[in-house]
Amino acid sequence: MRTKLEKIVFAWGCVLLVLTGILIFSPFNKEKPCNPDIMAEYCNEHEQEMRELIAYANQSLEPGKRMELEFEKGKVSRFHIFANDKDSIWSTHWNPVNTDSIMQIVGLEEGEFDNIRLRLKDLECISIEAHTTHEDYATIGFRRVGFGMYSFVIYNRPMTPEEKKHYTDDPSFIPYKDNVVFEYGGGAIGPQAFSSDYKEDFMKRHPVE
Repeated sequence: MRTKLEKIVFAWGCVLLVLTGILIFSPFNKEKPCNPDIMAEYCNEHEQEMRELIAYANQSLEPGKRMELEFEKGKVSRFHIFANDKDSIWSTHWNPVNTDSIMQIVGLEEGEFDNIRLRLKDLECISIEAHTTHEDYATIGFRRVGFGMYSFVIYNRPMTPEEKKHYTDDPSFIPYKDNVVFEYGGGAIGPQAFSSDYKEDFMKRHPVE
């Protein structure tokens, strides 16, 4: 630190480190932890309720429609939709102010939208990916930790051997049952998949037949 500029840069670096520590370890940080063991315990208690929510969301959509709906602090943070028509493409909407027009495209009524939001809140989950384009499975977003998302991929039938192998080989997934898979989606920074050691240990303790 021979120059004034170097001293200023060093001082700001110290300030940023302190602020980062406060953000991570502050008692006001309400972000809940998550890992495959926490997900397994939750799934054992709430799997039926998640399946009921998926069935309700799927039947609320018009045929050929699909949505990814996520809430943050009670407000819509993500509402991506897909309409299976001649010009169908994903339509992405981040933090939309008006959701009525988006709901109309996929055939979702206001009461159905509110019901899905309340069911997610009761489950302490944050998102759902529902669709009528391929109804074999749907995804429930469980928790975000930092930029990462922990989710449940829930099938309405036993997975095929090929599907199990795919999820076993992919570091972003952990098969938990023959019809439930844990998923971790990394964000812009941080880990992009489950720890390989953790995944290996967890699957040894919870083998899928």
